Amino acid sequence: MTLINTITIQPLAGETNKILLSPQLYESWNLASFPNLTLKCGPVKESVSCGPNHNRGDPQLICDPRLLQRFHLPAEPQPLRIAFDPEKEELQIGPVVAVLTLLKGNAFEGSLVPYCDELARYSEKQHALLYVFTLRDWRQDSVIGYVKRHNYWDRRELPLPHVIHNRIGQRRLEQLPATERFFQRLTEKGITCFNARFLDKWEVHKQLASQPELTPYLPETALYESKKSLKEMTERHSCIFLKPAAGSQGKQIFRICRRENFFELDYTTFNGDIERHFPTFEELYRTVESRIRQQRYIIQQGLSLLEYQHCPLDFRMLCNRRKTDKWKVVSGVARISNEEQFVSNLARGGKSQPIKEVLQQTFPDRLAKQIRALLRDLSLEIAEQISLKSEGLYGELGIDLALDQQGKPWVLEVNTKPSKDLDPSRDHTIRPSARAVIDYSCYLAGFSNP
Repeated sequence: MTLINTITIQPLAGETNKILLSPQLYESWNLASFPNLTLKCGPVKESVSCGPNHNRGDPQLICDPRLLQRFHLPAEPQPLRIAFDPEKEELQIGPVVAVLTLLKGNAFEGSLVPYCDELARYSEKQHALLYVFTLRDWRQDSVIGYVKRHNYWDRRELPLPHVIHNRIGQRRLEQLPATERFFQRLTEKGITCFNARFLDKWEVHKQLASQPELTPYLPETALYESKKSLKEMTERHSCIFLKPAAGSQGKQIFRICRRENFFELDYTTFNGDIERHFPTFEELYRTVESRIRQQRYIIQQGLSLLEYQHCPLDFRMLCNRRKTDKWKVVSGVARISNEEQFVSNLARGGKSQPIKEVLQQTFPDRLAKQIRALLRDLSLEIAEQISLKSEGLYGELGIDLALDQQGKPWVLEVNTKPSKDLDPSRDHTIRPSARAVIDYSCYLAGFSNP
């Protein structure tokens, strides 16, 4: 049985291969029976002797800074955890949690910084070491990463992580052969990585459609394969959407509405939304085909969805895996688009409001409570199915849902890299999702809370 406790590492000049632990920990783990131990941090191992620190009773590990240097740990006081396996005669320091992302240059900056600030603050409280790195920073037995020290992100050499949270925000980079080889090396080294890839919309639809309890909440969806598949969907539905199967952030989405004497086409661009009219399906098809032939698209039934203050409305439910491997909805927001846009993604200028507030202003109290509960339960079922049927490990999912005029939920999308934009009014608050990511990482690393 592995024993775990929290400690504070105190660098102090002394014997290079000798460590001192607090008397209480030394005695409770009966370390006097183990004259020689293996000390580990990541893949690096050192043979050490262990003794009690009679000067302090606090849970500390005192060691020479040169020993920390061998483990690529900062030679300064830091809160971590220590695990003892009596059968292996092994002490392990950790957990080391890394966030993999895409950076330009040799500075950590950009939209992900505030979120990583939250992760770092909570990691310190949980006695875990967190850092941020990119693929180019990986070494044989260490990483050149960014660790939060004294209110700034310091670039330095660090130990290989126990767990990696993948926040690479580009599908193109994720699909490169070099990236695939990197993930293969992680498997060979026994390093756990979660949310390792984006999900494909068609793949997600097929997974959810295989569950009878979820099919009532799925809009009719087909893979765009030919002119015929598009024509059939426009004949069955007065409004349809064309979405890139590998798209994100509401980009390159087409809405086609069949009117009495023409087809109306709206589509999103980097500069906004564009609307055009076509008198015949043939003219519509030629325009659409010229814009989508470079990638795979799905065709999705348009729904008569509930609006809020005359604007399109949907709901982002953020689901995180817990230490028990069970899913939990840790937060949810109502997302409201601008009047002139038909997508409510916050990256495209939408705004968010509390779900409870929006529903209470729209439905009677009892029905509003029922809808909130159904949004939560539906999100949890979706997260469970995705994690069971998708390749790889997932610890966080953003579930996008909408309501029709009667208050029935519909599934819009599932995201493995949900936005981490921070509400400026929250200041230094650590969001539940950040806490959940670190708690789950500690669980995966084998350093569950003592």
